[in-house]
Amino acid sequence: MKKFILILFVFFVTANLPAAENLALNKDYTLVPEPNYHLTKDAGDYRQLTDGKRASPASDGAIWYSSNKSETVGWNNHTFISITIDLEEMKNISEVVIHTTGGGKGGVQYPDYIIGLASVDAECYRAVSYKSSKVCIFYDTTLTKRKGFKLNFNTKARFVKLLVMPMSSFFCDEIKIFAAEQDCPELDGPAVVNSEAIEFAERLRQLERNIQSLQTSFKSSGIKIKQFDSKIKAYKDKLKDFERELGIFKELESLERLFDKIRAEYLNAKHNVPWYCTSAAPLKVLKYEDLPAGPNSISELEYYAWQNEHDLNAFNIVNCSDKSLQFSLNISPLKRGGDYLPSQAFMIPRRAVYVYSKNIGFLADPLVLQGGKSFEIEPGETVQLFAEFNSKSLRPGNYSSAVLVRCENSEEKPKQVIKADIEIARRKFPEKPDFKTCNWDYITGSNTFTNEFPHLAVDDLSRHYLNVTVIHPSLFVSKISSKKRDSDIVLINPRLKKELQLRKHADFVLLLLGFGSGREKYFGQDMYSEEWGRKFASYIRRLVKYMGDLGYSYDNYAIYLYDEELHDDFIRAAKIIRSTNPMINIYANSMGDSTEEIKRAIPYVDIWCVGQNSFVNRRKDIKLIKENCSKVWCYGTMPRRGYPYNIEKHTKYKNCFRILSIQARALGLAGAGFWTYADREGYFNENHFNESSIYIYGVIYAGSNPDFPEDAIYEPIVPSKRWQLWREGLEDAVALKGHQDLLDEFMAKPPEEITSEYLMNLRKRADKKDSGKD
Repeated sequence: MKKFILILFVFFVTANLPAAENLALNKDYTLVPEPNYHLTKDAGDYRQLTDGKRASPASDGAIWYSSNKSETVGWNNHTFISITIDLEEMKNISEVVIHTTGGGKGGVQYPDYIIGLASVDAECYRAVSYKSSKVCIFYDTTLTKRKGFKLNFNTKARFVKLLVMPMSSFFCDEIKIFAAEQDCPELDGPAVVNSEAIEFAERLRQLERNIQSLQTSFKSSGIKIKQFDSKIKAYKDKLKDFERELGIFKELESLERLFDKIRAEYLNAKHNVPWYCTSAAPLKVLKYEDLPAGPNSISELEYYAWQNEHDLNAFNIVNCSDKSLQFSLNISPLKRGGDYLPSQAFMIPRRAVYVYSKNIGFLADPLVLQGGKSFEIEPGETVQLFAEFNSKSLRPGNYSSAVLVRCENSEEKPKQVIKADIEIARRKFPEKPDFKTCNWDYITGSNTFTNEFPHLAVDDLSRHYLNVTVIHPSLFVSKISSKKRDSDIVLINPRLKKELQLRKHADFVLLLLGFGSGREKYFGQDMYSEEWGRKFASYIRRLVKYMGDLGYSYDNYAIYLYDEELHDDFIRAAKIIRSTNPMINIYANSMGDSTEEIKRAIPYVDIWCVGQNSFVNRRKDIKLIKENCSKVWCYGTMPRRGYPYNIEKHTKYKNCFRILSIQARALGLAGAGFWTYADREGYFNENHFNESSIYIYGVIYAGSNPDFPEDAIYEPIVPSKRWQLWREGLEDAVALKGHQDLLDEFMAKPPEEITSEYLMNLRKRADKKDSGKD
């Protein structure tokens, strides 16, 4: 009873305390980038966040509908969002509250984190506060819940900057900055720019993931380590204190080193070895916080390939000691009977390097060339090694080899040997597979790093069996102004010839006109005018003649009008092409929004490239397209950020990079592709080893990047794990041709059961049938 009375007393006193002053009320602010969510964007976006009013939610709790236009500010698909509020004079700031929403409905998630900065002059900012959602992504499409992110400031400043790292969309209906009752300290610490603040926050976010993963593993392990639970709790408290009053980079580095030692202590107690090798599943993502299986899980590396084919296998090395360890790899000669062959000609050791990916943290993706060069593993760290095999002209039969893993500074355990068994089947992989493989291979252009060595990029594409190339419109569509005609003249850029000569890996060309981005206006402002049609038809005739003069028949190229559109404008342009020359192939990579849109487009599309998402929800439409179009391909995306999502959550897209080609073969499609090889620098920055871009689509990395590890062998173009697995999947699709029963089995397989081992056995069963033994 006394306790109940005390609670009532505390509630009464608290409820009657005067509310802290909202310093942000009706203050001006800047937004970078501009809000872009179409349903909430309006002129009031620069008043609504500090007007003191919360949005009125719809019946389902959402605050991002058109009815919220005058209340909510929204962004969609931005790397990060910067909101800067001017308090007009120096103020003592207690805390900042950002009101937002999330939960999964409509794909709307809470932001990954928000970092608060403060300044006296809007020139030099100090990082003062950090708050993460510390939640996984919700996939409940019915859930939405509003939430206030509270950031402790406790400082004196005039300008408040909030850097928001969204998951996808971000919606905010109010920001409040509360005055402190007491005099707050002056701003202290080093000034930071946005990129430094984000790096700081990302490393903090990674430590949160690290310690949570370690705590979960420790609790489920059942092992006893004296006071280890208390050690984890103490570390989490340190992290909270650090986040509450942000320290400096040097202090953050100390926290990172401390975690490494705590994790190493756990691993050593659990496995009682200074380091060990363990098996790795190449199809699975390795994130920095992951704790792999123990030393007894390692099995021999098994390879199965046709002649002139590749295969990929991997293992992990785990450092359980409290010091950095130095390792090197050596692969023994391939042995067959009494014959020995040098392994260097067939096997390449590569190391997966951890790179940052937005909202995910650090994961192993670039595969740097390691060879026999030594490399370092930090305490408690796991590093993934790949032994990349190319059978070349090896005779059919069984071979054996071994990988010697040598630790150069561990007397207790100086080495470990991993056996490798290789089987070469009595089949030869074709130099030119009967399967169309494409991506958006923009290898030239002033902002593409492969522009420095396009021939190396072409060789790389060729090694991965890419036989369709996409020519960017900037390389063949040009216009000049004609004073005489008082209009623009559209020309064929002479650079097109050079580009086609360069792309020797491709036997089919997609000429992307890029309509929808403004290039359609090269032919006039009104697409539906007679003049526009006449000019466009004239250009098409000249383009066909140009391609013919270079030796290209109609079977070697297609006009790619719009990207992912099948609207009225597409139909208008396609009709003109048909009436100009019905022999010209027209390419479309959209299925529109309905079956009716497909039916309308059927007379005008010769090559249809359908999205991987349609495999699940639009099977009937795919069947309709196949019945009316002889060339049907498919495509997906292989973003670095989507990589873990595809595997862990979006099971219908699981391992897009490895299984897309096999899915295409199973569905009777004639080709598969993905977006993209290498984006332009500054567009997604995906070629960099560590960037905070939303989606990292490119499958290669620039070896010249400053983040390239010094303990690896330099390559101008560094492949990603996704890129090498794409090649594996393409080879599987070619080898499984004609085995519809096995392909149907594959399509019915639960995603979690699709492993490297399963795909290898599928291949073996197919070859056994072909040999007449089954």
